[in-house]
Amino acid sequence: MGAWARFPRFKKRLRSFVFPQLNKEVIKGNRVNLPKIGWVRMRLSRPVPEGFIESYLATSAGELVENPRFENPRFFVNGQRKLKSLQRQLKRRKQGSKRWLKLQKRIARHHEYLANARKDFQFKLAHHLCD
Repeated sequence: MGAWARFPRFKKRLRSFVFPQLNKEVIKGNRVNLPKIGWVRMRLSRPVPEGFIESYLATSAGELVENPRFENPRFFVNGQRKLKSLQRQLKRRKQGSKRWLKLQKRIARHHEYLANARKDFQFKLAHHLCD
């Protein structure tokens, strides 16, 4: 019997997902409150540390960065609307045409702008910590 004669093996389905956007007061007992879904039962594998949503950054010296200027910025969420519009325009263009190439460059520049904004935030935060 060769390797090809075995029954098909089906892929295992994992019944979990990641939900990074959490509100305040999200965990009560064995339930978690998820935005747009509501209260959902969960299996809590380890205790949640005190104050886990309150500040953007905690240093080893115990300093908490909570200044509104250093709030966790959502660069992609804010820039996503323009990106969505540009990509929608791109799919209507004929691939390889001059207008398609021009739009590709605009999309690349917008991605670069978002990446630079993220880097800028991190550099400013690092500068603040060094001061």
